[in-house]
Amino acid sequence: MIYNVKHEDTTNRKSYNCRLQLSRCEVTTSIGDRLIQIRGHRSQAAFAKQIGVHKNTLGGYERGERTPDAEFLRKLMAAGYNANWVISGEGPMRLDGLSGEGKAKIDVELDAIEERLNRIEVPVTQEQLRENPELSLLKQRITRILGNPDATGLQRARADVFLSLAFQDKDAYSRYEQRIQDVKGRLRAARRTYEDAIKAVGYEPPPILAEALKTAIFVHGLEIEGVVILLEALKQELSTTYSFSK
Repeated sequence: MIYNVKHEDTTNRKSYNCRLQLSRCEVTTSIGDRLIQIRGHRSQAAFAKQIGVHKNTLGGYERGERTPDAEFLRKLMAAGYNANWVISGEGPMRLDGLSGEGKAKIDVELDAIEERLNRIEVPVTQEQLRENPELSLLKQRITRILGNPDATGLQRARADVFLSLAFQDKDAYSRYEQRIQDVKGRLRAARRTYEDAIKAVGYEPPPILAEALKTAIFVHGLEIEGVVILLEALKQELSTTYSFSK
């Protein structure tokens, strides 16, 4: 990923353009992480039953205690998932390949649900759900999005907001709150990683580059070793343009 940034030197009345390239550090995920991503909102027991394995087997793979065997991968493929992506992270997650059009369809569905919710009185009571099949189907449409492994995290968060606000779903509210706490935790961790890297190398880049680097740490989950490499590269590549504080 490349960040294009501009630095204004007010003292010398000059401006400099530079490109901060983050290709030196690769962010990798494990096989277990990818299996968890496939499982999505579903429980281990539910997903294991769906693909035909014991939940303890799935749990062991997700925790990285062992590598999936050929039979497990065959069952994943039968369910429509790409075994090569599970093992290596390369290619699409699903065998049919999720296209931008597929994600767009989920957004269209969410927009339609939101439009419908705006025309009814919320929150919907349990009695209304029992008496009005349309409301029950509307809730099912939202729940299906949560169970769709191709839905993005943002799309699932939006679905949880609909469930918690319109249908007073406590589980959905808890998931949404957990997402907020997770983001806050990642922000704190990114800030600590940046500060530790600065201490380790003994200098700090100009503010605009510092903000770009903090964003990269948060978005890509960079570890301190990768941040140190980036800082060293910045110092070397931009030393003729920027002065770094010791």
